[in-house]
Amino acid sequence: MKLDEEGRLLTLVKSPPDSAEFKSAYSTVGKRLRQAIILRGLYEELFVIDSNGVIILSTNIFQEGKTLRNEPSFQQILQEVSLQPPAFSETLGHFSVLATRPITEQGKPLGALLGRAGLAVLDGFVSDRNGMGRTGEIYLVNPGFVLLTETHFGTPGSTLIRTNATNAAINGHTTGAAVYSSYRATLVVGHYRWLPDLQLALIAEQEQSEAFENSRFLLLVGSSISAVLITIAMIAAFFITRSISNPIVEMAQVAEQIEAGNLDRTVNIHRDDEIGTLATAFNNMITRLRGLIGSLEMRVADRTKALAASTEVSRRLSTILDEQSLVSAVVDEVQSAFNYYHAHIYLLDAAGENLIMMGGTGDVGRLMLMRGHSLPVGRGLVGRAAAKSETVLVPDVSKDPQWLPNTLLPDTRAEAAVPITLGSKVLGVLDIQHNIVNGLQPDDIDLLQAIASQVAIGLQNARSYTQAQRQADYESMLNAINEKIQTATTIEDVTQIAARELGQALGASRISVQIGKTNAVLITVITLLTVLQVSLTNQLGANMQGLSHSTANNVANHVASEIARLQLLARNQTIINDVRAINTSYGGSEPFALEQIQKLDAKWITAAQNDPLLTLGQSVTSAAELRQFTQADPNNFDLVTTDRYGGTVAHTTPPSRFDLRLESWRVAAYSNGKGAVYIGPASYDAARGFYLTLAVPIFTSDGAEVIGTLHTRYRLTAIVNQLGQASGHDKTIDLYLVSADGTRLDTASGNVQISLEERSYLTQDTWRTGSFGSVPSLIAYSLVSFSPGIYDELRLPWTIIARQDLDRSLAPVQSTVLLVIVFAVIGLVVAILFTFFVANELVRPLAE
Repeated sequence: MKLDEEGRLLTLVKSPPDSAEFKSAYSTVGKRLRQAIILRGLYEELFVIDSNGVIILSTNIFQEGKTLRNEPSFQQILQEVSLQPPAFSETLGHFSVLATRPITEQGKPLGALLGRAGLAVLDGFVSDRNGMGRTGEIYLVNPGFVLLTETHFGTPGSTLIRTNATNAAINGHTTGAAVYSSYRATLVVGHYRWLPDLQLALIAEQEQSEAFENSRFLLLVGSSISAVLITIAMIAAFFITRSISNPIVEMAQVAEQIEAGNLDRTVNIHRDDEIGTLATAFNNMITRLRGLIGSLEMRVADRTKALAASTEVSRRLSTILDEQSLVSAVVDEVQSAFNYYHAHIYLLDAAGENLIMMGGTGDVGRLMLMRGHSLPVGRGLVGRAAAKSETVLVPDVSKDPQWLPNTLLPDTRAEAAVPITLGSKVLGVLDIQHNIVNGLQPDDIDLLQAIASQVAIGLQNARSYTQAQRQADYESMLNAINEKIQTATTIEDVTQIAARELGQALGASRISVQIGKTNAVLITVITLLTVLQVSLTNQLGANMQGLSHSTANNVANHVASEIARLQLLARNQTIINDVRAINTSYGGSEPFALEQIQKLDAKWITAAQNDPLLTLGQSVTSAAELRQFTQADPNNFDLVTTDRYGGTVAHTTPPSRFDLRLESWRVAAYSNGKGAVYIGPASYDAARGFYLTLAVPIFTSDGAEVIGTLHTRYRLTAIVNQLGQASGHDKTIDLYLVSADGTRLDTASGNVQISLEERSYLTQDTWRTGSFGSVPSLIAYSLVSFSPGIYDELRLPWTIIARQDLDRSLAPVQSTVLLVIVFAVIGLVVAILFTFFVANELVRPLAE
């Protein structure tokens, strides 16, 4: 650019917009830029920005006043001459290329001159197709796989091209040649190259049939010449052919065996020529493939083992109702499944001050248990985990000053202490030790936290069962006393039996009952027995309330545990990689992504049942992770992952739509990029019964960004089974799981409703006596809600109803009370008659 024009540019970027100098420079430079566009025909727009990125002059006046300050390349534009990669302009509505030159004064950037050219300018680079034949073409593709230049059949700016060539160039940033299927599904011979300065892939390709036409002609000519020289070349050809073909045949045979799964084979060729180099590269490829597959198999095996262990712990916990047996089973299962050095569980004492070891593995665990090993809360790694209610991981215990060595476990090198919590309440600590430095990693912690959550639920179930068992023993005691009282024939026998049996039941050394000489004693006994019946009714009601409340907590904790397992699956690296790859393929353009999703959705809806499109999501790598999850816990079904825009990525069974963007679970779990847990209302399916819809966000590996969502449907079978276990062996107690609209969720049918009277109590935590159906009952109601600190923003609109047959539960007490009252009345009548006759005998002599 000439010096006077350079000076006008400096004046333009330095002068105030309302100054005469600015207006003069604006007019002159603007005229010059418009002439340049007309004369050169290269640019769509030329414009000038100041040091703040504001467009102060443009050949497109509608662009003036806009800013480029937020562009990622803004600082580069001010500093150096550059050609920006093609990008989609939201304001212009198409792709364009930006050329920039800074405007400086004494090395200080004051602004920049920029030129915007449409995709047509790129056609100039690739329009020369001489020697490419009738099917040959050269084109450019951006990192989002969008075609940028004219081709025979594609449309620049809207056609997506995903071929082996574009994948290799864009994802691998490599250069090469190959025979592959083109974007028109025809075989082509192509060459690809990555252009790092433009961030574009350059592809040149020609249909295979045309490319090999000349080769066929040359082959015919060569064959004719060879026929003339065949006699002379026969001997030489024989030895040359053997030296070349034998190694290739050997490599082909090895390749076939590798394809069949035998990765132990290698090519035994040692030569210093190209064949030797090829054989060496082939062996190196086999070695890397063997390592890759071995690593993948190890990861899959570890993942499968983790899920299997978690499922086995969950299964065993659901069947163990004794606290000590439960703890022992968990530590043994965890230690054996993952070959840890040692595992034990501490439980918090009633005062909340000490952690008592309740179970440990091996002889060391049994010895520590016999010694009554304990730790104060806050001391050591275990005490710290309990005090802070957070997991403590020490990969190398020698570097942690708070670690407490145990002489019985001298080989401990790594330790993890995971709190066992129900909401904000700490029940104990799961402590794992390993004899390998760095033998415990964050992946272990994810699994151990899931197991700790299941242990918490198991402990709650065991304690609820113990409470129910005590209630059953209490009622059995009343039945036994009643039967013995019914065998008595006198008041003295009744009172002595009652005193003796109550003394044994209460642990009293001696209880005496005396038949008084006054009627007040009998009346007092009758009154006390009546009060006893009322008191026992209240006690039974309180017990039923406690049972319904503990069962409601167990149900909520079970759902929370399933959500935790789903979140653990969402952190699987394979799932993250697949979702991230789909997001990247959209090139960062939301309109483009939604357009592609809607196109696939339209095809999806009308596709036949055997259409490969519907099974595409089952063939991606992460679909195997989803299937393993459902195999480990068959209560989960219809798992599906979506990208950030709501398009389907992977699934176990094809969803009804490809576009899941507006599904309520997807909207809630994605939560505008913030991520949240979704729990849907209970739904019913004739084949699977009642189920919950659960969804969680999928984050990047560092947890900084939400990139998609994970959805499952969870059958309520395991939850319903908990209801039967909670009631223990007491056949007079029934437990029901009821939704807010009065539907019972514990039945195989989807339309069993409770009465309108019962529905009026569904929002209360209370108990009452009344009729349930036509049966007089004790009825308790407890809302199902998560413990404080767990999903505070969510609630389950369910109620646990605990019902006990009132007549059967109070029958022993009522019989006892009735018998005592009858005998008391008889005694009272006898006492009155006796007093009357005695008084009469004393008074009659005096009267005479």
